[in-house]
Amino acid sequence: MGKNVTTKIALIIVLAICAIVLLFAGVVSTVLAGGMVRRWILTRDMTGGTGLVYEIDTRGLPDEEKKDLSQRMIAVLRRRVDPAGRLPLVWRPLSNTRFEILISPVAGSSASQNLQRMLRGAGILEFRILPTQGHPEVDMGQTNTHVEQLKEKGPQYTSDTRYVWCEIENVQDWRAADGEGRPTIVEQFDEKSYVLASSGTNEAMLHTGDRTGWKLEEAYPTTDSVGRRAIGFLLDERGSKLFSNVTGKNIGRPLCILLDGIALSAPNIQSQISEQGVITGNFSPTQVEDMVNKLNAGSLPARLIEQPISIRTIGPSGDTNKLDESKEIER
Repeated sequence: MGKNVTTKIALIIVLAICAIVLLFAGVVSTVLAGGMVRRWILTRDMTGGTGLVYEIDTRGLPDEEKKDLSQRMIAVLRRRVDPAGRLPLVWRPLSNTRFEILISPVAGSSASQNLQRMLRGAGILEFRILPTQGHPEVDMGQTNTHVEQLKEKGPQYTSDTRYVWCEIENVQDWRAADGEGRPTIVEQFDEKSYVLASSGTNEAMLHTGDRTGWKLEEAYPTTDSVGRRAIGFLLDERGSKLFSNVTGKNIGRPLCILLDGIALSAPNIQSQISEQGVITGNFSPTQVEDMVNKLNAGSLPARLIEQPISIRTIGPSGDTNKLDESKEIER
């Protein structure tokens, strides 16, 4: 009698364990974020999710730099879009130059669009002095030539080692001028607005790609002198010296702040600045958060093709290979 009871109890326990395993069976993915390991279980009663496949632009990149490139890209992008490691995302490399992001349905209907927005750009911060009309240190004949070439050929083919054309993010709010009120040189091409910016010695602080270059130590939300939303930044020791040189030699001139080559703002330099600065502009809370996360994550090791090459749905069974043809985009 006692033996039969023991057998029945053991059988019940086994059946209970099997039921629990079947109930929660699915794909278990381990995600490293901020040094912590978290597991996301996609159960079989999942109502659907989204998978985004991205490709990396490797044009001009040496073969040795392509090895494990997607892994390195994932590390930087994860810090950018999910610095706290709380989003229900699974990142997985598909090859050296492709990776996929799986988005759980619990993230919400707008998660895919928000993620695509945050992934745009390379996270490169640079600074350039802007020539202004009639400034004694500006060769107006040379700048006028650049203006005429822009109208004929566009920005890509009229930039050189002295000046480059930089797209303005929000031309409606662009009020850049030097200390004497002389305006910057702004022109349109193909329905976009561009400002002429300097590449000259002591007039630009750029990234050359070498490992001895300057770095951004930290970016953080702040406000400007009139209380508007802004982004504060802190530079490393080398960056502080370069920034001090550029600002010290160009007092009274507008300093263009660029993120991924886009002109965000151009405050007038009032005094020499070293390790700290502020990016001003008419920013929304979302823009401030995105830029702070992007800058703190660091520059990407290569360019990401802006749009995903494939967008697919995850079926109700949790089968991530089931594609929704209406949402698939292939290049």
